[in-house]
Amino acid sequence: MKHLNIILFLLMMSVAALAQTFSKPDYKDIEKQVTDMSSPLHYQKLFARFQSADSTLTASEYSYLYYGTLYSDGYSPYAVSKHSAELKPILAKNGLAPEDIDKLIEVEQKVLADMPFSIRDLNILAFAYSKKGDKQAEERTRRKLFGIINAIMSSGDGKTEKTAFHVISVAHEYELLPALGVRFGGKQSLTDSKCDYLELAPNEKGIKGLYFDVSAVFNATAKMFNK
Repeated sequence: MKHLNIILFLLMMSVAALAQTFSKPDYKDIEKQVTDMSSPLHYQKLFARFQSADSTLTASEYSYLYYGTLYSDGYSPYAVSKHSAELKPILAKNGLAPEDIDKLIEVEQKVLADMPFSIRDLNILAFAYSKKGDKQAEERTRRKLFGIINAIMSSGDGKTEKTAFHVISVAHEYELLPALGVRFGGKQSLTDSKCDYLELAPNEKGIKGLYFDVSAVFNATAKMFNK
């Protein structure tokens, strides 16, 4: 997985410039706005702009988009793509030929059609575009990638349960770690306040673990089952 390590390193280096101010998402307001057809923050309007890599999407709008997914049709906190398995043999190669890069782009586009906010897959796609020399496509993909990462990082700092990062998918907890320059230590636990606590491997920052608030995921899932 040599290439994947390079990709993750580049992500970690790039994220260092993102804003570090944060505030807890207002889920009631988010649900109200993204389900209101007349609102400029209606989910489908924001998602269409995201898909086109609209450079005018603000940090606030990315937050409404990301957390608004909880109230969109077809939301699934454990969504996976059947195409993800196709990536492993490509990324395992020692060197990527032009045809490998083309295949990587093709597969990632299919994966992201199923999981549009996957940090890992957006980053790999940006990497593939950079290897192909398609600067415009790389820039569009990185714009989407950093918009999603910034939305999560703007929700907390992960240091305590009260200031936990808020996520809409458990997978995003693990995908965010490389961007923070840390690695998973192998142990995960769920707190009484519905926060996932991930223990981290020893790191230069001295961080023992991080909290991720998944209470909204539980609430959205419960609503789906009650329908």
